[in-house]
Amino acid sequence: ELMKIFKYVLMPFLVMLCAGKAFAVSDGPVDRLYRSLSSSFVEMEYTYSAEVKGLKVVGKGTLQIQDEMWHNNGNGLEMWCDGSTVWTADHSLKEAVIEPVYEDESIASNPAVMFVRLPDMFEVVRSFDSKDGKAVVYVLKPLEDAPVEYFNVEVMKSDSSIRSGSFAMDDGSAVSISVQSMSVKEKRPVTVFRPSQIFDSSWVVTDLR
Repeated sequence: ELMKIFKYVLMPFLVMLCAGKAFAVSDGPVDRLYRSLSSSFVEMEYTYSAEVKGLKVVGKGTLQIQDEMWHNNGNGLEMWCDGSTVWTADHSLKEAVIEPVYEDESIASNPAVMFVRLPDMFEVVRSFDSKDGKAVVYVLKPLEDAPVEYFNVEVMKSDSSIRSGSFAMDDGSAVSISVQSMSVKEKRPVTVFRPSQIFDSSWVVTDLR
C-alpha cells in the first residue's frame, strides 16, 4: 500500500512541486525560482503527510530532480526516473517494479504524466502573501479535466525557495509537504537517475516495459 501511495499520489505531487513551467506568472518569487531550476539539478529534503482512502502515512525523504528526470528516497522506498523508465524499489521487501513513463495515458490512469504535461495542464489562478508575510502562496487549477481538486505551493520571498505545498484529488486523497532544505546545483549525468544497484535473484522484479 505504501508503494501505491508513493507511486500514484506522493511522487507526482513532489515532481509537480519542483517542475517550474507550471507556475509561469509575472516576475515574482516563483518565476525567479524556476528560471534557475530550468537549467539546474535540484535537491530537496522534505517531510510529508498523506491520506489515501482513510490510510494516513507520514514520513520524510530526499528528492533530486533535473528536467524530466528524478530520484526519490524515503521511508524505505527508492524511485528513479530517467525520463523514459521508472524504477521503484522496496528495499525491506526486496521487490522492484520497472515500467515505462506513459506519456500518452490520462492523468487518471497514471498521475505521473502530470510532470510531463504540466505546462498544458495547470495555470495560476491567484496568489497572495502567507500569514507571516515571508512567502507567496500560489493557487493553481487544471486547464483540463483532471482528478485534482486543488494544488497550492508556497515560495519564500527571500530566496525564492519552496517552503511547502498541498494538494487534493477528487477521490479524497490529500498530501501536504513541508520542505526542510532545498539547493540548486550544476546538472548531473543521467546515471544519477537510474539504479546503481543490480536487482539480482534475491529480488522479486516485475518488469512492465
